[in-house]
Amino acid sequence: MVWERQLNGRPLVITVEDNVLTGVYKPAERLESKLKGAVIIGYSEAKNRYQEVNSAIRVENAFTRFDIVAEYSGDIANVEIFKDLKDVQLADLGLKMPEVQKDPASDFKIGAVNPTELILKLLGLGRSSIGQIENEARMVDGCSSGDKLLAAGEKLVKVMADDNDKIQKMGLTHQDLAKRLLDAQAMLDGSYGNQFKLHGTDYKVSGGASPMCGQLRSPFNDKYSTSISFLRITNLKTSKPVDYSKLYPYLINQYGFYGSHQNRSHVNPETIVEVFDHLRK
Repeated sequence: MVWERQLNGRPLVITVEDNVLTGVYKPAERLESKLKGAVIIGYSEAKNRYQEVNSAIRVENAFTRFDIVAEYSGDIANVEIFKDLKDVQLADLGLKMPEVQKDPASDFKIGAVNPTELILKLLGLGRSSIGQIENEARMVDGCSSGDKLLAAGEKLVKVMADDNDKIQKMGLTHQDLAKRLLDAQAMLDGSYGNQFKLHGTDYKVSGGASPMCGQLRSPFNDKYSTSISFLRITNLKTSKPVDYSKLYPYLINQYGFYGSHQNRSHVNPETIVEVFDHLRK
């Protein structure tokens, strides 16, 4: 027998066999998004995070299956995403992208496609002049051996324009590339495991080194900042990897900014396309 109840407004699953309580499943907060639309499809055994064998309930939602392990605090095991991520929205993985906004100081669309000619004419973005953004970028480490997001003497609009031309020649947008990085990031942040399938290709996500560069913040005077953690995405078919800070998908999506061209903090858009090779098709 399976009872489904609410405890303080949160889902609670209790299993009973022969009038004996056999399992209490109280999900932790990180399970909330996974429980949306989920149904119980079986009852089994699974190891919890301490490698102890416990009774478990097999649960399935629109794109993933996992076990809720029978311990009071709740835990998950054996996560399996059975859908290709091309059919899964970022919001379903717990990430919501900001809406496109028009910069009040120019016609630049934050989070959308912009012509290179407009980028080269920018005098400022948001509440900051281009000079202020450049100075801020030269103060912020790119988390690659302490390299800054912009090297001394580099011009921000020239860096952004060059990468914009590169993306347009490939017939892509910055948002196309940013979404691929965010798919992988959402896998780890949402505890969905470290492997996924995208357009038929298997990928692995791993946490890379974390150089001692403190909090990494956006130089564009906005709300974006991250810890120093680095991620690596590897195409398991080609073994091609790309390393990036968790801040970069937002800088790429919002501004088409991939970091300095002179420092190792730069995330080359061509490398991203090599890893997610379906983008070339």
